[in-house]
Amino acid sequence: MGNGNSPAVTFRYTAGIKNFLAGDFNYQKFSLNVKHSFRSGILGRTYYNLTLGYIPSTVPYPLLYTPLGNESLFYVDNAFNLMNYFEFISDRYIQLRMEHNFEGLLFNRIPAIRKLKWRMLATGKIFYGDVSNENLALTSSVDDAGNELQTFNRLNRVPYVELGYGIDNIFRFGRIDFIHRLTYLKNPQVTPFAVKISFWFSL
Repeated sequence: MGNGNSPAVTFRYTAGIKNFLAGDFNYQKFSLNVKHSFRSGILGRTYYNLTLGYIPSTVPYPLLYTPLGNESLFYVDNAFNLMNYFEFISDRYIQLRMEHNFEGLLFNRIPAIRKLKWRMLATGKIFYGDVSNENLALTSSVDDAGNELQTFNRLNRVPYVELGYGIDNIFRFGRIDFIHRLTYLKNPQVTPFAVKISFWFSL
């Protein structure tokens, strides 16, 4: 529901039925997504994407929610670009992605850059959630030999946060982002800062 001038709202319900089409578990999932973009006067355009989700069932970790991480060199819009793959799991969560395009507000005032038509960007991404003890109990922390396994991280009272800034419209199709990870910096193999590139084409 929604159009170009108002937020687009999507509600999704997923049900798993044991023994139906070889299903192994009974479970339910609920998610609500709201996304919208709007002009902020001369400041440019703001885009946001907000998702709330809830999984009331007790299920193994592959059926829980895993926020999308990104360990590649490329910037991915719908991912957390400094989060490792499968770093966190949750059965109730909220995530917010925001991007503001300043359009010509800054670079158009610099004569040497104005002709390039570069555009300044600011981005922010937040993920917060939790996982029940019942679902954690289904994830083994040791292997058959009793050796400790690397398991998923559980968010505490602090959300995962990453902020960035960048330049868009480089040669009309390129983009470069400078991203800072602000929380959970003590997790294994964390990258606190990265520079990522992306490309887009419009036909």
